[in-house]
Amino acid sequence: MGMTIFNYERMDDIARYIEENKDALKGTERHRILNKITELPVYEIPVDKLHFNENNGRIFTAKHGLEKKLGFTLDSKNPDHEKYFIQMLLPDEEDTNRLMNEMKQTGQANAGLIMPDGKVINGNRRRAMKIKLKERTIRVSILPSTLSRKELYDVEFGLQVADDFKKEYKGIDRLFMIKQGIEVGKTKQEMKEEHGVTSADIRDALSIIEKIDLFLEYCGREGEYSIVSNMLEHFKDFVKELNKIEKLEEDSFEAEQVFFKLMKLNLDKKENVIAHRDIRDTLYFSSFDSKVNEALTRNIDNDEASESDLLLDLSIAKELAKARKDNDSILRTINKLIGQIQGVNVQCSFFDFEDNGYDKIIKGLDKLVSTTNSFVEEVQNEATERFND
Repeated sequence: MGMTIFNYERMDDIARYIEENKDALKGTERHRILNKITELPVYEIPVDKLHFNENNGRIFTAKHGLEKKLGFTLDSKNPDHEKYFIQMLLPDEEDTNRLMNEMKQTGQANAGLIMPDGKVINGNRRRAMKIKLKERTIRVSILPSTLSRKELYDVEFGLQVADDFKKEYKGIDRLFMIKQGIEVGKTKQEMKEEHGVTSADIRDALSIIEKIDLFLEYCGREGEYSIVSNMLEHFKDFVKELNKIEKLEEDSFEAEQVFFKLMKLNLDKKENVIAHRDIRDTLYFSSFDSKVNEALTRNIDNDEASESDLLLDLSIAKELAKARKDNDSILRTINKLIGQIQGVNVQCSFFDFEDNGYDKIIKGLDKLVSTTNSFVEEVQNEATERFND
């Protein structure tokens, strides 16, 4: 893995500031770096000599969407663009207000971490708050210039929860941090041992990001990851359903198109129209049950279908899928009971059995099977009538 490329002009500027301002040194502080406790000097440096880290999880997932709206590429080293990065790091929400009040009242509790050229590795939100509060300086320690991209990743992921102003990488931010680890050359074993990320976590993260990218392309909104932040559970369930479908060796393309069409109903709305629970099992059963498939795909190619049309289709499909699921569960239970009863050796028992009692039980269970199947058929017939209304 190659060395990190620095902006040497900025690197010289920070080094010169520290050299010319002896009072910039504020002592030392311990940091956990690459699983080791390291004591580094702490400097008080003007905030305008630093720049935000564009690979930071929270910035990365918001940046592409904002650039599309703005119509130009954002540069963290451009002072005129700084307000946009602050907007990404400090959205107008309750958590931001709480952190801002903490900063006002208690100040900066722990030093951030920067690279020698001023790129902030740990402390992007703290720097954003300092700027909003019109505070001129920030306390930071400077990481060694010898760190590789892989080592920088370990530092950032290892410090994903800052000691002060905690904000974990979670949701889609965490998925992209996992993906970034693979891209910088981390092995699955390293991810597990150093960051507690399992092979299943990696597989799911890459699959979910792939489906999110396809969905955004389907909607013509490539890179706008923030618009799916409230639908992450939907995509997690979707990937699980696809895994089950693929085990049946069924084609998942149609299920994908149905899912994307349903997810479009959630776009740009404060509350989801489609709950992630609506995805569970419905898509799976549609892959092998013709009635469920018919319900879900009835309007898949109909661009004129209204939201109420699609919601009706989903409602019918859910009823059919539930009936099929319950039917299969009942049949499995009955077949298990029949197997257990057939295993009873009535001839060698010490007990006296009622005449034909054994046969009556088997016949009764067979009738229950027939009744269960008839019930599912009634549900399907009712669904067909609703289709034709």
